[in-house]
Amino acid sequence: AFCILASVIGEKRPGSCSQLFCYLDGIGDAYRTFGNAWRPTLPCAGTASGVAVPAGQKKGLCWTYNEGQCKWGTSCRFRHECSGCGGNPGASRCFKKGKLNAVGGTAGVAATSAATGGVPSEEDAAFLWRGFREGFVIPFTVKEPGAVCANLKSVRERPEVVREKLAKEVLLGRMAGPFPYPPLAELRISPLGVVPKKEAGKFRLIHHLSYPKGSSVNDDIDAALCSVSYTSFDRAVELVRRAGRGALMAKVDVEAAFRLLPIHPSCHHLLGCCFEGGFFVDLCLPMGCSISCAYFEKFSTFLEWVVRRESAGGTVVHYLDDFLCVGPRDDEPYLFPPF
Repeated sequence: AFCILASVIGEKRPGSCSQLFCYLDGIGDAYRTFGNAWRPTLPCAGTASGVAVPAGQKKGLCWTYNEGQCKWGTSCRFRHECSGCGGNPGASRCFKKGKLNAVGGTAGVAATSAATGGVPSEEDAAFLWRGFREGFVIPFTVKEPGAVCANLKSVRERPEVVREKLAKEVLLGRMAGPFPYPPLAELRISPLGVVPKKEAGKFRLIHHLSYPKGSSVNDDIDAALCSVSYTSFDRAVELVRRAGRGALMAKVDVEAAFRLLPIHPSCHHLLGCCFEGGFFVDLCLPMGCSISCAYFEKFSTFLEWVVRRESAGGTVVHYLDDFLCVGPRDDEPYLFPPF
């Protein structure tokens, strides 16, 4: 029937042939993607129920885009919009459909659980195990959600940096968005900022959770829970002194340290931000959260213990996300396997 229709239209309007074949290809894609799901494997009963569009399906949206399979890109005649939340990740990664409610983070839960035997602090081991499985909870006191806060001046001065950083975080699954409207009830929108790093031309994206003063996310977190005791410089000096002349030293830095710790879904509404009209939700521990250092210090203390155990008593000390390994020259063969 379609071929007959196409031949008639093509005879009268030859310029429309390309559009017809594009339409036919779209029908084929829809059938291959959704045919088995929409068409019950039952004998034909003379009704249209077997081919009806499911309730709630928005008109004008690209079906294959929502399954992450559209090949037309920006030239597609249908809207590339999520059928669930209206955002542009597609339904296969929709925030509201629960695809992003799973715990993010890139640290291995299996490795964490396998190494928890005999840890110095059973309480901290249980805390880490639960956090990497379910997400780390931000201990906030419930208050009214703050107003939407404008981003810092540094964001307006370097929008290309923010755009690149946000795209990377979304790609890595550490942020959700952009959404055309807030995807969560009572989502708090805190400012974004850009801070230069030591390296020329390098920048760090910060989530300013201490603004506005008096009603910020950090104001809702008990300051006593954020207290951290770091390793002293004197301890590092003592390790080098004990290693003696010709000691070997190595410094290791954990990349994107805080971002390794996923946030519990019940706290996602605390970590909203906005950029160029789109709303984003942070899914991992942000640098601007007052509890971040305390949480990561527990994890880095655990990592130090793992290195010591795997290297048969290797000398290592850490300062938050920086690790210093020290040992006599003869210890070199024993230090390679753990790393």
